[in-house]
Amino acid sequence: MVNTPLNFEMPTATSRSKGTKLMKFLKYCIIILLPVFLISASGWNKTDQLTPSDEIRLFSDYVIDTSKVVHNNIRIAGGDLTVNGTVKGRITVYGGVIYINSTAVIDGEIIAVGGVVHEAPGAVINGKIIEANLKEGIVYREKESSPEIEGSSDFDIDEYSTWYRQSWVHPEVLPFTYNRNEGLLLSFPTTSWDRNGKSSLRLSVTAGWRFSHKTYAGRITLEQSLFRNKNIILFGSAFREAKTDDDWRLADWENSTASILAKQDFYDRWDESGYEYGVGVDLHWLKIKTSRVDLRQEEIPVHYSLWTLFQKDREFRPNTIEERYDKKLYRAILAFKPLEFDQFDSGFAFYMKGEQSVDSSYSRVMGLAKAQLRVYDDYVIRTRLMAGTSLGDLPEFRHFGIGGLGSVPAHAYKDQTGNQFVQLNLEIMLTPEFMDDDFTIILFADAGHAWDKSEYGFEDTGQIITNGIASAGFGIALSDDDVRPRFNFSRPLDGRDVWQTTIRLDFNF
Repeated sequence: MVNTPLNFEMPTATSRSKGTKLMKFLKYCIIILLPVFLISASGWNKTDQLTPSDEIRLFSDYVIDTSKVVHNNIRIAGGDLTVNGTVKGRITVYGGVIYINSTAVIDGEIIAVGGVVHEAPGAVINGKIIEANLKEGIVYREKESSPEIEGSSDFDIDEYSTWYRQSWVHPEVLPFTYNRNEGLLLSFPTTSWDRNGKSSLRLSVTAGWRFSHKTYAGRITLEQSLFRNKNIILFGSAFREAKTDDDWRLADWENSTASILAKQDFYDRWDESGYEYGVGVDLHWLKIKTSRVDLRQEEIPVHYSLWTLFQKDREFRPNTIEERYDKKLYRAILAFKPLEFDQFDSGFAFYMKGEQSVDSSYSRVMGLAKAQLRVYDDYVIRTRLMAGTSLGDLPEFRHFGIGGLGSVPAHAYKDQTGNQFVQLNLEIMLTPEFMDDDFTIILFADAGHAWDKSEYGFEDTGQIITNGIASAGFGIALSDDDVRPRFNFSRPLDGRDVWQTTIRLDFNF
């Protein structure tokens, strides 16, 4: 057996008709998955798994009398709910109307998915009420005893929670970034003007300075929100910023830490400057963004003399982009994450992004689905499935890569590249409750393959399995709320007797 040295790997043209088919495929995905999103958004998590005492009612109304106290979790599909008594559990109503009368006491949670809530004066709300429907555009709102949200008797909201005042169209950036391309990038906090959330018009500005190349980076965005809940957003932006297709591998702050400590950078970047305009839908747990982008893509030279604490002689990888591209693109993002979804919760999350050149010279689509199942307090099964494909002449610097940190460990970084890829990550996490201590044991297996679409397609599973790469191993994680350092030990499943040790500051995915 050979032990490798400790690595400080911190989280670590085609025809126009093909492009049309790709857009239709994205549309069908949204139509098929939207009902699943609505059900998951109601908060299915480790505290809400069905037990023999729970109830499911289909196409029937449910009335809670004044003398009744409900402790169970109840799911009502296609019926109405009338509350005269006390609710201490969780009641979820799909597509029905909820009537909370004056004698009601809500100590638990009531969730309306696709329906509306009517609350009479005098009702006591010690718990939480959640409403997601299409009554006033697209509505997601909460009412609870917390002073963060104050509601009147007809469930109108006087003060919105924090996420209503934040923009996801204009993304937040880290104040400090350190990498082989930008060197030290200092960014001033994003400043927004919208009359403290009272105006439907918002102006946001982010500005930063790349010290290694003495150039600026940033974005300015003007947003106009529609409807009372500000869910539909029309926007326009001008920008100059570094872009990457590798941000799913690890968080940017972890990558900066790896650059400082061990001269390691796990992103391939390029510079994008230009402008975009489009529309976004923000439902907190479901976000959709489509835009038209006119931009220039070009190289950010590698800063080979970047200061680092250790491994000063390590060489940085060269850039994957060498020439300049002037592009006009259509871009779309679909992102879903339930209201309560942490590392140890049961749940499902989905992310999909695609782009197509206006001249139909190429299309690129990448999707990621993550599912978790918590089995009591003993262990959590976590999976992540990723896939990507392209049509037309995809530029080489936009090819997919498999291998290395956050992908298939114990293999070289981007060991395989191509214009198609598939990847599967599986973990079984023995929880701190099971270990009876403040740490977690993780058993994991990872596999993937990247190849050129001219060789074979996704239907040829035999070729994918034969030519793919895989690894397995175990990890030990300290379970702190803010930082979760993790030590991974993995080996490739190709017969090589080699173990790789990596350090992560967070979970793998």
